Amino acid sequence: MTPTPPEGFAAFDFQAGRHGGNGVWYGCYSYNVSNYSVIHGTYELRMFTRDEGTLSPLPNRENQGFNVGDVNLRKGVLELGGTEYRRVR
Repeated sequence: MTPTPPEGFAAFDFQAGRHGGNGVWYGCYSYNVSNYSVIHGTYELRMFTRDEGTLSPLPNRENQGFNVGDVNLRKGVLELGGTEYRRVR
């Protein structure tokens, strides 16, 4: 991916998920660059503790999926592909 334009930003938008059992959740996401949706699809969130788990965008026709990211809900942080994304409140 190329750098964002000046004053631009990159952000994930995760919708509420449905519980698949055993601490696994599925939901919709989009990846936006400067207000343009670049990729969208389904995510899988696997929680290992109350606050920590892994997040994996599932492959679809638009993308081949990407690396598994580490999630910390207490801190509001997703680390994916060497980039740290923080929850915006």
